[in-house]
Amino acid sequence: MSLVSDVPSGSSVTRSLQMTSIGGTNTGGYLYKKLSTGYDQLYMRFYIKYASGGTYHHTGGRLGGYNPPTNWPQGGAGIKPTGSDRFSIAAEPNGDSPYTTDGSPRFDFYIYWMNMRNSSDGKYWGNDFINDPNIKTVFDKWTCVKVMVKVNNPVTSYNGELAMWIDGKKIIHLGEGFPLGKWAWDSFFPDSSGIPFEGFQWRNVEELKINWVELIHYVTQDSIGYVGRAWFDDVVVATKYIGPINTSADIPSSPAGLKIQ
Repeated sequence: MSLVSDVPSGSSVTRSLQMTSIGGTNTGGYLYKKLSTGYDQLYMRFYIKYASGGTYHHTGGRLGGYNPPTNWPQGGAGIKPTGSDRFSIAAEPNGDSPYTTDGSPRFDFYIYWMNMRNSSDGKYWGNDFINDPNIKTVFDKWTCVKVMVKVNNPVTSYNGELAMWIDGKKIIHLGEGFPLGKWAWDSFFPDSSGIPFEGFQWRNVEELKINWVELIHYVTQDSIGYVGRAWFDDVVVATKYIGPINTSADIPSSPAGLKIQ
């Protein structure tokens, strides 16, 4: 990881965080932060730029909860959470079909939680929810991504929520009874002819709250020696909506101290 002089237009800072991977040698890196307390609802905004030419297995912004909270990321790939241990939400490129019209990977969620669906191989890989070929990963350009997560309360309910905005435009909002759609294995497809989404039971114990955020660039499929890069900047985590930079909505509330730039 390094700091470089490439930032989004209008940024108040002069450097961004560059994460680098090298095919066959270095899978990339991550920046993880445990929050000082747990939250029932958080918004995470980050600016990201993807270099063209590479592959992106897991590259984007993440937030979620661990019980107990930890100072480092936990594993669990392919394993369904219990509802008392963890949940995680990633916003990142997704190389699975349907592809975008120009062949670039879709942009979607990659989510683990207690009621997630299994894949066709019987394992539990992160579920996706947008599945729109028009929502694609843009290369060599700064993009503003914002994610909102609200945990279920009481813990027996399914009233947890999830939403994503890209460059200030709301892409999807999921909650108990909305939107209409259909499941196909571990993928949810919004569809006006489908049935109401069941909502999120992120947890079944009070102790599990949103208590960490992470930036990650993890690559496993680049050719030997290929140098891949992703850039992050103007990362803000807040309890209220945060718009793109240079807007009146860009006013984070508590925890105001967590502003990573």
